[in-house]
Amino acid sequence: MDKILNHFSDVTLIEFFDNSFKLKIKKNSDSRKNLTNGFLFSFLEELKSDCNISEYSISQSSLEQIFNKFAMEVGEEVLQRNSKKEMKLSKEIIGELVM
Repeated sequence: MDKILNHFSDVTLIEFFDNSFKLKIKKNSDSRKNLTNGFLFSFLEELKSDCNISEYSISQSSLEQIFNKFAMEVGEEVLQRNSKKEMKLSKEIIGELVM
């Protein structure tokens, strides 16, 4: 993990179970070049023996994953707006009770 985190600037741990990791590396995470699947394969092949990696896979985000991410972000925004409205309403009710 240290070698990956030292090499790429934008890495997110998506899942972790036992000795299995699922990482998200943004495409512009390596400032020296455009990040391609081929580059990642060669990078991981170099790390494979040094880091005792038994198997790995690389894939680009699917359209479904991108859609789900946008839907989740919109849902979070709606929840935040609703909670702000509830807080404002609570403050107004408390203000009326105090008067």
